[in-house]
Amino acid sequence: MTDQVRPPDPEEGGDAPLDELADLAVPVDEQFADRVHRRIERRVLTTDLVELAWAAPLEALMALLRAPFEWFDRPKP
Repeated sequence: MTDQVRPPDPEEGGDAPLDELADLAVPVDEQFADRVHRRIERRVLTTDLVELAWAAPLEALMALLRAPFEWFDRPKP
């Protein structure tokens, strides 16, 4: 027998703790939000560049390996 915590049912008025937490919200500075956004964009850009650095050489290698097979599989005139 496990004791699982159920999320509160909104029909039973179970949002009261969330309403109390909403009152404690702290306004976020515009500069802080911009810094976080720029850091996220830098990490996404870095991830995309690393992925491209791995994918491009592999695609070129596959094209070079595929070329002889396509040469011999073409229909003869």
